[in-house]
Parts: sequence; C-alpha cells; structure tokens
Amino acid sequence: AITCLRDKKEWIYFLAVMLTISLLPSTNFILMILGILPAYTSSIMGNQTFLAAYGILNFFLAIYLLTQTKKFKFLLGIIILVQFSTIILTGVRGGFIGLVASALFAIVYYAWNHPKWRINFIGIGLILLATYGLIYINRENSKLRSIPALQKITNFSLDDATIKARFSMWKMAVKGAMEKPILGWGRENYSVVFNKHFDSSFNYAKVGEAWEDRAHNIVFDELIVC
Repeated sequence: AITCLRDKKEWIYFLAVMLTISLLPSTNFILMILGILPAYTSSIMGNQTFLAAYGILNFFLAIYLLTQTKKFKFLLGIIILVQFSTIILTGVRGGFIGLVASALFAIVYYAWNHPKWRINFIGIGLILLATYGLIYINRENSKLRSIPALQKITNFSLDDATIKARFSMWKMAVKGAMEKPILGWGRENYSVVFNKHFDSSFNYAKVGEAWEDRAHNIVFDELIVC
C-alpha cells in the first residue's frame, strides 16, 4: 500500500472508501437480525465471529479517521454507529470483550497524553463500566434476557458449553505439543491433533460442531506448529 499511497490525503481517501465498503456486510447483518432480509443472506460474511472482529477494526479506524480530517463526518458517524451495532448484535463474547478492552486502552492512552481532557476521558470510562455493570447486575431481567446479544455478553460462566469446548480443545493442543515438542505438527494441522488426541469432554452435541480445525486460541494454535 505504501508504494501506491504517498501522502496523508491519499490514505484518508483510501480508508474512507474501505470503511464505506465495510457497511455492506454490516448493514446486511443488521437487516437480517431485524427480519427485513432472510437469514441466508448472512453468507456475505459467513461467521459472526469474523464479522465482529471486522466490525472492531472498522469501528476504531472510523474514529481515528474522524480525528484526522474534517471531511466525511456524517459518513463516519454512520459507520461508527453501524459497526458498534453490528458488534453488539453478533453476540460474540470475544468481540464484545475486544471492543471494551480496546476502548478502555484508548481512553487511558488519551487521558495520559492529554492532561487537559483527562477528567473527561476518565468520566467516559467510568460511564462505560457503570453501564455494563448495570446490565450485568440485571442480566436475569426478562426484558434483557429477551435480547440474545445482551444475554450472551453477560454470560461468562465456566459451565457454558462453548467455554467447556474451548478448554477441551486446548487440552488436545497441549497433548499434541507434548508429543512433538521440537518439530511440531506443521502449520494448519490442528485438525490432525484434534483427531488423534480427541477429548471426550468435547461435547459436540452442545456446541453444534463435531470437528475443529483451530484451537480457538492463537497461543495453542502456534504451540502445536513447532
């Protein structure tokens, strides 16, 4: 990209176009959730986890671009709102945690480097934490439970089927790494480890999958490579 985009103006236009394109899968997903589009149209992205991660990237890029130019303010505002809604509506815990952690990090960073606005940034951080705290405390409320996204991002129990499945996959990865600690199994070969060291605690009836090609953790994915 740096061989084609030589100055700040070109980068701004490039990011603006890229962010505008990001509205397609996100808007499609929101319309699907609202029942305006049929469910099969979600195939534009395919996996809600990927969509949430994609949304986080575009959410913060849009905020950054908003601080760098006075152009596209209305468009960037729409992008920020759509991407935030997408991240929440996917109900992906990792996406929500990533969003909150990134937001808190950004607030701390800017508060540290801008003493004049420090109180404002601290106030925003406290409001965000308080808002989530109220939602978490009232997570058993019938109205909140009727919203799948809110229900999922407030459920962090170790008894959750998905979390149990993750622990099982990580145990398989550790066994595979111990079997070949030096040469490893090679990249993209977690499925081999999964098949050879299958853990019976991996209850595919609950998580909806009987086979995995990833450990769903970058550390364990890399652990079996070498």
